[in-house]
Amino acid sequence: ADKLSADLELVATVLADLVAQNASVKNLELSVNAKGADLDASAKMVGHIVANLETQVVNVEGFKLDFDTKTKDMSAKGTASAKIYANLSTQLFDVSQLIIDADASGASIPGGKQALKASGDALYNGAEGSMKFSDGKVRAAGLNVSTSISGKGLNSDTPNLSGPITVAQFSPRQLLKTLGQDEIKTSDPNVLAAASLSAQYSGSFSAARFDDIKMQLDDTHVSGRFAVRDFASQALEFALKADQINVDRYTADDESKPASPPSKSGSKDLNETEIPLSALDNLNASGTIDVGELKLKGATLKDVRVKIDGPKGSAKVVNLDAKAYGGKITTNTKIAPGGKPSYALNTSLSTMQMAPMLQHFVGKDFLSGLGTIKLDLNSAGNTVGDVRRSLNGDVALNFENGAVKGFNLGQLLRKSQAALRGESFSQTEPQETDFSTISFAAKIVNGVLQSDQLNAQSPLFRLAGQGKIDLVNETIDYLASPTVVGTSKGQGGKGLEQLAGLTIPIKLTGSLYAPSYKLDLKTALQQKAGQELKNRVADKLLGKNVLGEAAEGEAAPEVSEEALKAKAAEKINKELGRGLNKLFGGSKKSEPAQE
Repeated sequence: ADKLSADLELVATVLADLVAQNASVKNLELSVNAKGADLDASAKMVGHIVANLETQVVNVEGFKLDFDTKTKDMSAKGTASAKIYANLSTQLFDVSQLIIDADASGASIPGGKQALKASGDALYNGAEGSMKFSDGKVRAAGLNVSTSISGKGLNSDTPNLSGPITVAQFSPRQLLKTLGQDEIKTSDPNVLAAASLSAQYSGSFSAARFDDIKMQLDDTHVSGRFAVRDFASQALEFALKADQINVDRYTADDESKPASPPSKSGSKDLNETEIPLSALDNLNASGTIDVGELKLKGATLKDVRVKIDGPKGSAKVVNLDAKAYGGKITTNTKIAPGGKPSYALNTSLSTMQMAPMLQHFVGKDFLSGLGTIKLDLNSAGNTVGDVRRSLNGDVALNFENGAVKGFNLGQLLRKSQAALRGESFSQTEPQETDFSTISFAAKIVNGVLQSDQLNAQSPLFRLAGQGKIDLVNETIDYLASPTVVGTSKGQGGKGLEQLAGLTIPIKLTGSLYAPSYKLDLKTALQQKAGQELKNRVADKLLGKNVLGEAAEGEAAPEVSEEALKAKAAEKINKELGRGLNKLFGGSKKSEPAQE
């Protein structure tokens, strides 16, 4: 063990009156010097002591303690002074005019160097188990804290402390700098300039509660309560309300930009990424946070409420309600930590303005109109890939009076039609397709979204579809089947009259984030023209008996049903050939479907 040596020196003038049982120690000087392998400390105490041995009352005047301590990682020196009264018989102790002034420096001190100044009056009644620290003031690291704390039941199993605590206005940015923290980068350099706090404290030696909180951070005002129910388990409880806060002002410029969708090449690495749940395992908190107006990534959310229920050792549940983009957001997220953590998400976005919402959170407004989105999902796993492969649930979407941006279906049909005829096409229009309604429902089974419930209506087409999306490998294999409206006069309808009633298959394949599509207009036109010619010729043949008319005055020859069908097919094929040849531009060679 390390050896420690100490030298003590006591100098004093002692006067005693044995009859009156009074004693006094004047010009008291007690010096201590201690040295060890990693310690070099000295202290000197001075004062004047007057004591009554009968009443056991002791008064100390002019008490002052000077200390200077050095260790491997820290050095500290300072002074403490006070006026002391002690009644040993009643266990009453009164320390008034207490002043502490100290400085500390070294590697173990935040910021390398700090100063502490404290003052106040302390009264302790051991018989009653009560205390009071009044007019308390503490100044450290640029913070000025004032308090008056009272205590009861300190000698029982249920001690109680209470009193107001106030932190005068300070600069959080300067505080962090004083504590040696790196400069915080914010998009607005003027934030973190002013903060203050006041609260009513109550608690014990194992718990603390702060009621009537009034906190200010720049132009944000917060009120409510906060409690640490148990120091050992770090159980937190809170109910806080903020009038407004612009989070974008406190984030770095690059962090406020919407994240780009992951690329296919990076999906493998993403699937192997572990989900950091260690901090969540230790979370032991429950409470609510209400924000009148929250600005986040350019979006404005109002009447925001976040409710957290996360007791230690149990599932963590987070509920979010907010108003945004003319609609309402409601989400319920449940995460159960453990060897194989599980997740559940139930989300509803009602009557949202889709374009600004997508622009803010995705970075691209590929859809406009009013939208309602419902998700009911569950999964489990420790990595992103595990969660994707275990993903199950239901998805339902409904959009009204908007447009799908990025392609113009009417122009695409006319371009394909021109290509089939061998004609050039140079017409340009806005790259978007209007719709009146779109509804979509799907089931997700083990990471694969499967749906045959797509129904869309627009002035130009009616749309159905079916297919699947592999969320693990980020691929899509989907067949959309728009049918051109018979009396289309809406967007892109002009010039497509001959396509009325035509269903054109559109195949989407490849990467989920950059799919390729193939529109097979040629096959659709051939099927439509063939069916129309077959119907027309069949009606003519079967309705007018063109297979064999009797000579004048003679009875028509009898023809079997098989012969009738064969003859009709022969004529239909001839009419079909001539019709298709005429429809697709005579002898001109048709171009393949466009991708």
